[in-house]
Amino acid sequence: MINGKRALTVRTARELGAAFGTSAEVWLNLEAQWRLLQSMPSVEAVERRARRMDDAKEAASQAALAR
Repeated sequence: MINGKRALTVRTARELGAAFGTSAEVWLNLEAQWRLLQSMPSVEAVERRARRMDDAKEAASQAALAR
C-alpha cells in the first residue's frame, strides 16, 4: 500500500480512521483520488502527442504542396 502496489481495503480504511480519528471515507476518498491521478497522462505525454500530431499535419501539408 505504501509503495503504491496495493489498494486500500475497507478494513484498512476503518483501521486508519480509528487510529487517526477520522472516518474510513476520508481514507477511501484519498485512495480514489490517488488512483485517478495515476490514471491521467502526464503533461509531458500530452505534449509529445501534440507535437507528433503537429509534425504529421506539417508533413501532410508539405506533401500536398509538392503535388
